[in-house]
Amino acid sequence: MKKIYQKIIFLLFSVTTSVCFADNVSNESLDKILELSGVSVQVKEFPNQIKVGVASSQQQASQIEQDKLDLMLKMIDSAILPSNMLSGIKTSLQQTMTEQDIQKLLLWYESELGKEITQAEERLSTEEGFNEMIEAGDSLFEDEARVAFAKRLDDLLGLTKSTLDYQEATSLAIYTAMMTSLRPEEDLDLAGFQAQKAMQRRQLYPATQQIVLTSLLYSYQNVDMAKLQKYEAFLKTPHALEFNKNAMMSMSNEFINSTSRFARGMAAIVQRQETGA
Repeated sequence: MKKIYQKIIFLLFSVTTSVCFADNVSNESLDKILELSGVSVQVKEFPNQIKVGVASSQQQASQIEQDKLDLMLKMIDSAILPSNMLSGIKTSLQQTMTEQDIQKLLLWYESELGKEITQAEERLSTEEGFNEMIEAGDSLFEDEARVAFAKRLDDLLGLTKSTLDYQEATSLAIYTAMMTSLRPEEDLDLAGFQAQKAMQRRQLYPATQQIVLTSLLYSYQNVDMAKLQKYEAFLKTPHALEFNKNAMMSMSNEFINSTSRFARGMAAIVQRQETGA
């Protein structure tokens, strides 16, 4: 499911003593489920997403010196490490799920329907698929049953909310790094920036949800509705709900921690340069 919208992601911690001391989840099982569910692919894209955001901001402002821009891009590579983020996600899952839970998930992902759903989701990750989705546009919303299904999945997995959360975390990190580079002697007005983002979030929600729904409708357009209903039923099972909740939350936490580390590292370097330390 997460392969559909690689620029998003989600979750909530839910650690219980009974789970923590249940059978340990093997690294092999975790690596496999993270790969099959699309989490690994998504996390590996994070550094490039930040770089795209930095490049976009630079094009709009064109005020940062090239040497500082180069330094910022290098800092992304050293501060936002997919391997560390995946390790953090695995640690969270080991604390909240059992080997039996993971095996149930693997059983579904490796089933005929699981493979069909995964293949359908992978289509959108290609340039050809993305262009087809854009071209299809509003025609994807003609089937009311499929639109209703897409809306239920958005609600169930919190896709729109997660997308906006990631956008805000990315914007905050880039804003902090760029403003520190431009005005190292000034204190940043993060409260003002965050208030502005909160206002923009309300305005952006409808458009963001439209993108999410379009992505879902495109991805599953050739999958029979009876199969999609089985997929929805799987996503509502306790082990699937627990996995999605914890995988998304730990991924979100790791992303926020990494982008904050990037912003702090950039600020520290610029300040040392300015003071000659």
